[in-house]
Amino acid sequence: MVTKDDRDLALNAIVDLIPRGLDAEKKWFKGLLYDGETDEEIEFMKSVMRDIAPTMGWDILDLDIPNEMIPRLVVDSLGNNLLMSKKIRQFICERYLESKSEEDINELMQSVDCSNPEELMEKIVNQKFTRASKSSFGFCRTLKIPTSFVTKNPSQKKEALIVTKTTEPLPELMDFQEMVKGKIAFEFTKSQGRALVVMPTGSGKTRTATQSFIEAITEEIVSPNGIVWVADREELQEQAIKTMKTVAERLCPIELNLWRYWDGNDCELIEEDGELVIHGIVVCGKQQLDTRYNRGDLVARSIVANSNIIIVDEAHRNLDWISELDTELKALDSSATMIGLTATPFRRLPRESVILSTVFPNFPITPVNLDLVTYEDIKESMVNEGILARQIDKKTTDYGITNNSTNIIEQRGVTNQIVQALIHDDHESILVFCPTVEWARLCNMVLSLNHPELRSEYVHGGTPSRSRTKIIEEFREGRCKVLFNCELLTTGFDAPRIDAVIIARNTDPSDPLFIQMVGRGLRGPRFDSNVKENCTIVHQRW
Repeated sequence: MVTKDDRDLALNAIVDLIPRGLDAEKKWFKGLLYDGETDEEIEFMKSVMRDIAPTMGWDILDLDIPNEMIPRLVVDSLGNNLLMSKKIRQFICERYLESKSEEDINELMQSVDCSNPEELMEKIVNQKFTRASKSSFGFCRTLKIPTSFVTKNPSQKKEALIVTKTTEPLPELMDFQEMVKGKIAFEFTKSQGRALVVMPTGSGKTRTATQSFIEAITEEIVSPNGIVWVADREELQEQAIKTMKTVAERLCPIELNLWRYWDGNDCELIEEDGELVIHGIVVCGKQQLDTRYNRGDLVARSIVANSNIIIVDEAHRNLDWISELDTELKALDSSATMIGLTATPFRRLPRESVILSTVFPNFPITPVNLDLVTYEDIKESMVNEGILARQIDKKTTDYGITNNSTNIIEQRGVTNQIVQALIHDDHESILVFCPTVEWARLCNMVLSLNHPELRSEYVHGGTPSRSRTKIIEEFREGRCKVLFNCELLTTGFDAPRIDAVIIARNTDPSDPLFIQMVGRGLRGPRFDSNVKENCTIVHQRW
C-alpha cells in the first residue's frame, strides 16, 4: 500500500510529463482511457470512476471532470498498481524521451541498464514489468517516484530484543491511575491472583498496568523475569513494549530485557537450575504463543510454565483462550497472577459473562472507588473529571443530510457528505468506521480529490504493517486529519485528538465496540495536553 506522501510524489512526476496547453489533462486522459490497447489497470480505473461519479457529480460519458483533478484521479485510483499499467509506463517513457534533456535520458537508461531508447521501451513497456526488480527500482528512483509503487507488501521486521536503560523522570500518574495501579500490584502478592481491570479507552490502561509491575520490580517485590504481556494485534503489542521501555527507563534502576514474541520472533532460552528460562519481560502475540505452545515449542512452553505475571490486553476479545490458559496454569500448579485488561467488560452473551466471572471471580478493578458500578457509572465519573471526552451523538439529519437510500454508492456519498460537514464545523481529527475496504478506499479518494491539501488516509486489516504503523501514528499526532478505517481499529484505539467519529455501519449504534474509543489524552506513557473535551459521534445507518 502506498501512503499519501507516496501518491503526492508520484503525482508530481506524472504532472511534470503531461503536455502543456488548453485542456491538456483532458486530452491526455481521454487517450489513456480509449486510445490503443487497454490493460487491466486502466479498466479498473474506469470502474472506480463509475463508482465515485455520482458522489463527485461527474458525467463520465462526457469526461465531465475538472482538469486539475485528472492526474490525481489516475494516481489515487491506481494506487500501488500505478506502474503495473503498461499504458502508464508507455506514457512515462515516451514523454520522458520527448521532453527531457539528453543527460536526463541517459541517466534513465543507465538506471534500468539500457544503452538506447529502443531498448528502454522494450524493457520497461513491452516486456513484463515486475515489482522488486533492479530495473523497476531504478526506473522509480530516476523519475522520483517512490519505490513503494514497485514493492509488494512492504514489511518492517523489528528487533526481537530491547534492553532498557535509565533516563529522565516520568510524569506522575493521576489519582485514579494510582488507585488502579495499587490494586493490580496487590494481586502480585497473591498465589494465583486473578483480576479484571476495567478502564475506558483513553484512561491509560497500558501505562497504569505497566507501571504496576515496573515499580514492583524496582521494589524487588517481583522478579524482572517471568512477566508476560499478551495482545492479539500488532498495534497493541507494539504499544505495550514501547510503554514498557519508556516507563522502565524512567523508573527502574536496572536494565530489563524486553522481548517481542510475535511476527515470527523468538526469545533466548537460558538453562538455569536445570530449567530453560527466559530472562526478561515477554510481549506475546496471542496467535503465535497459542500456536507454538500447542505444538510443544520449548520457548512457548517456558513462557507459560515460568510465568509469574500474565497480563492479557483486551481480555473480552479472548475469553475462550483466557479460560484455557487459566486451566493450564492451575494444571501446572502455577502461582502466577493473571490480569485481564478491558474497556468493554459487560458482555451480551450469558456464556461470555460466565467465563469472565469464573476466571476473574472478584469485583473488577475500576477507576471508580466503588465495588459495584456499571460501565456507565465509570464513563460518567471519568467524563465529569475531565478524563474522557463527553460523547455527543448526532444523526445525519442533524447536518441536513438526507439518508433514505439502501444503494451502496449513494451511502458512500452520504459518508463523504458527513465528513465534509464535520470539516466545515472545524473538526480537526475525524475517524470513520467503514463497512468494507472498498468503502474506505473510495471515500478517501473522493475526499482527496475535493481537498487535495487536506491529509487523509485509509487503513484496513490487510494494510502492510509498515504503512499501517506510519498512517496510525500520523493520525494520532494530528498530521492526518481524516482516517477511514475498516476491520482494524475497533476497540483499544487511543488517539487523544479525535473530536469526531463517523460510524458508517448498518449496526446497532449502542454496540460497545464502537462508542467508547475516544479519550481525553492519557495516551501511553505520557500525558497529552492537546485533547478534546467533547467528541461528536455520527451514526450513519441505512
